[in-house]
Amino acid sequence: MAIKLNQEGVSHCMHLAQTGRVNHGKWNEASVARNEKNKLKFLAIDDSFKPDEVGHWKYPVVGNDDHLNRKALGNAQGYASKNGETAVAEACQKIAEVADKVPDHRASNPADSGLEVRLMPFRTAEFRMQQDGDNLVMRGYAAVYNSLSEVISDDDGNEFREMVMPGAFDRTLASDPDVRLLVNHDDLPLARTRSKTLTLSSDGRGLSYAANLDPSDPDVQRVVKKVKRGDVDQCSFSFRCLSHTFDRSNSEMPVRELRDVDIHDGDVSVVTYPAYKATFVGVRGYEAARRDFQEFRKAQLSQASRDINHAVKSSGLSLSTAERLLYAAGLD
Repeated sequence: MAIKLNQEGVSHCMHLAQTGRVNHGKWNEASVARNEKNKLKFLAIDDSFKPDEVGHWKYPVVGNDDHLNRKALGNAQGYASKNGETAVAEACQKIAEVADKVPDHRASNPADSGLEVRLMPFRTAEFRMQQDGDNLVMRGYAAVYNSLSEVISDDDGNEFREMVMPGAFDRTLASDPDVRLLVNHDDLPLARTRSKTLTLSSDGRGLSYAANLDPSDPDVQRVVKKVKRGDVDQCSFSFRCLSHTFDRSNSEMPVRELRDVDIHDGDVSVVTYPAYKATFVGVRGYEAARRDFQEFRKAQLSQASRDINHAVKSSGLSLSTAERLLYAAGLD
């Protein structure tokens, strides 16, 4: 077999490990559909199969909750070693070392169960660095208002997009939140609001940040070099959603509007993993949005049913034509 690493999947799994998104519970491999839509859940691929074939996707280790499953990772490492697939086994080992070092954010602090993380390329975040006397200043936007996210998909395959609304940070900024500037949401902070080395503010564009960095700090030197080379080209921020609504005006793709978010004990991070479609991270925020979305879908289907019944009565459609309409609408 032509087994090789799925680099996107490996990077995604490392990110989950670094941010404590690790599930130590039971593993149900059969629940993970083997298709390209779930490509980030697999550590390896078999090139002797086409991407649209089940056999193409190997070693699933991420569940439908978008959490790395520690038992699945251990199983994958064991099987890969037994089969002589050294690259896969080594990748499992590296991910496991990180996963076992970083505490599960839900277990260590129950309040973190609503934590969500969003990515943003530097070009969108207006990221820049400049010298200011003895300090190096990093500036950018952690979030941009009225800007549609990439498509977000939940466990059931429902898709929608997301938008941060103006004023979403007003309440949390007024409470003087403690926020850190990190690398990959991990390690020691490069700057922090509590120490007055990181400032956050909301303007007409979004949530901006400015960090005064110490050029003599080895961690800062390491990050600056990576940014200048282009090896690091994204940032992200973590938050808890306290209030959201769904814009139902677009029946093809509803939009989740974030209206009040909490960033206390969160972070802004420069990140190294590749871009991928945004996903919910955390139980509380995810479940609330999922319930709202399901209610929205029920309302859609109910309205479609009423429209079809009206069409049948007013136009004299035959029963067979009505059944075809129902089937096309998913209401049969």
